[in-house]
Amino acid sequence: MQLTWDNRDIKQMNLSLSEERPVEGHCTEHETCTDVSFDFHYPLELGVVISGEMQRLYRDHEDTLSTGGIWFCGVCEPHGYRVTKPGTEDLVLTIWPPLLASLRLPEDPHFPWLAPFRCAPAQRPQVARERIPDLIALAQRCKDILAEADESAPGKMRLRFVLLELLLCMCEDWQPSEAKQKDSSDYFSRISQAIELVFSTRYAVSVEKAAESCAMSRNIFSKHFQRVMGISFAQFSLRFRLNGVAQELLKSEKPIKAIAHNWGFTDDAHLQRRFQEAYDCSPHQFRMRDQ
Repeated sequence: MQLTWDNRDIKQMNLSLSEERPVEGHCTEHETCTDVSFDFHYPLELGVVISGEMQRLYRDHEDTLSTGGIWFCGVCEPHGYRVTKPGTEDLVLTIWPPLLASLRLPEDPHFPWLAPFRCAPAQRPQVARERIPDLIALAQRCKDILAEADESAPGKMRLRFVLLELLLCMCEDWQPSEAKQKDSSDYFSRISQAIELVFSTRYAVSVEKAAESCAMSRNIFSKHFQRVMGISFAQFSLRFRLNGVAQELLKSEKPIKAIAHNWGFTDDAHLQRRFQEAYDCSPHQFRMRDQ
């Protein structure tokens, strides 16, 4: 059954990942079937169905995944899921995008670490039946690492390494289709360059520059972006920078004026106004919440 998407149902998740903490994850055992839940977030998402069955939903594509099924979500890509079999267990990893965007290994410098998250949902990899036992074993290993909740440097590195093993298992025999990447009906892949452009800088990106990066006119780009994301490109760019400000407020003692400059706001008054609109409090009040 194809669902009708309503942007008002899509919840923005604020996930705190960074260079120091680039991977987080959790395992969930769903005792009952669930209704559809929609969300989007800046980090990438990678998931494995350890046992049971669920549906993964995108705007123009739906998958029913059983044991060994996998899914990918790109940067700020709206998506949803529902559990269709009681007792289903899944593993979900969220990933700081620059971790994969900058990853180059000398054994295969062109391995497509980021490609499964960028291409159209229908073209993303699935694991061959004979590889499913290896995939489940890796997912169980990841589950054990998460259960240890080891916040030491070695603990974080173990999680990073098992993530790369999972991606290798999923993508070793898969290559992205360039033809499908250029399909005019694939709106998300068409605007993905603009999303990565926002993510690569701390300064405001103009709609004109974003449209140019996607080889579109401003009007066509704005129409496609609004259709896919449910918000304008300007709102998306602003939310990304405000999210960066929020994280820096919590993890540093830098003056608010300096943080405003770091994230491309003209001055602290400009940041104060925008931050208040988004978080319903001032940057100073937000910083004091955790103290």
